[in-house]
Amino acid sequence: MKKRNRVVISGFFGSPNVGDEAVCLAVVEGIRRVFEGVDISVVTRNAEVSKNFTCSRVDYIQCFYPMVGFWRKLPRLIRAVGDAHLVVIGGGGLFQDVHSWSTPLCHLLSASLALLFSVPACIVGLGVGPIKRAWIRKIIGRTANRFCFLGVRDEYSAQEMVDCGVPREKISVGADVVPGLFREHIAACDRPAEETGLVGVSLRRWPGLDMHSVAELLGEIVNRGKKIRLLCFEPEPDKIFYSEILELCSSETRRNCEVFYPTTFAQSVEAIRESDFLIAMRLHACILAGVQGVPFLPVSYDRKVREFCSQIGIPELVVEVGDVNSSLAAKLDQIQDYWDENRSRIDSGIDDVKSVSSGIFDELAGCCEGPKQWGSRLVGLRTFALIVFLGILMTGWVAVHSLRRLF
Repeated sequence: MKKRNRVVISGFFGSPNVGDEAVCLAVVEGIRRVFEGVDISVVTRNAEVSKNFTCSRVDYIQCFYPMVGFWRKLPRLIRAVGDAHLVVIGGGGLFQDVHSWSTPLCHLLSASLALLFSVPACIVGLGVGPIKRAWIRKIIGRTANRFCFLGVRDEYSAQEMVDCGVPREKISVGADVVPGLFREHIAACDRPAEETGLVGVSLRRWPGLDMHSVAELLGEIVNRGKKIRLLCFEPEPDKIFYSEILELCSSETRRNCEVFYPTTFAQSVEAIRESDFLIAMRLHACILAGVQGVPFLPVSYDRKVREFCSQIGIPELVVEVGDVNSSLAAKLDQIQDYWDENRSRIDSGIDDVKSVSSGIFDELAGCCEGPKQWGSRLVGLRTFALIVFLGILMTGWVAVHSLRRLF
């Protein structure tokens, strides 16, 4: 099959989730920068959602394993990979089986096709782990060992890949891909010259996060004369979560709280840029604050938040989910002073992360060679066949379960 100048990108796109769509945009822009004039196909759950966050100049393949409609769109994905000169598994915590065993297989699907067609496959800015199932580790290791480039976002992810059987020397440790969007001011704008009196909040429902304590925190912030913007990075779950919290708040607190639903990347960036301060659980809320110079208080619900804060030199600011309560309101001035006193050092750390994030794609561009060995093609065929077989079993199970509920 004759290859065109095309790159296929797979990630957890179209869910919708602001962080994942920001990753998609960052990978698309990074690929465009190092491969001039390239055509790009993005595998997504929902083409309209991804189009709003990325751009219309991308070919979207709405083919997300093992969702309904996957089998009908699978031939299109096969043609796209066979027609490509590179397949990228792009960004975020994709190689983990905490939520479902199908999560890593979903993204290995395109890569297995790449190996089958002797197309170079790679990962960039990937978060790996935790992986609890031994057979998932085996599949990841067997397939990833044939990739042309293995770029993970932190040392923990590198060790997880080693535990899957990938030699450490094959792994490049970099950073999340989103900060690279801001290296050349691609997505940056000037912050308001004066304080807005607005505190941004990006929380999510999570074990250990007490809703009454969050409501008390919001009340204390309002009592200090601030307004609050509650950011929905994952629209539907966050909308429900925030509505439940606001029900626990006083009428005065509710009047001073705005629930904001960004539908584009620009809206997400602007919503954080306009804040004087941000309290953030979500990794990409922390990133969007940091790269724009917005002081933020990181709340660690996952190691990825702590890893990013260590990269930019503020590990001591991280608070745990169980420590989110009204007492934090009294500490906001102290935290603001910390940012003011350490601004130069923190900015230097953020600039380093931007540079590493952007440089991932330069490093990738220098090692894009396809797997020519028949062994790689055999690995691709075996992995693809296994993923399809498991997908058929899951589809059948869902169908049977649905019928049982009807009768």
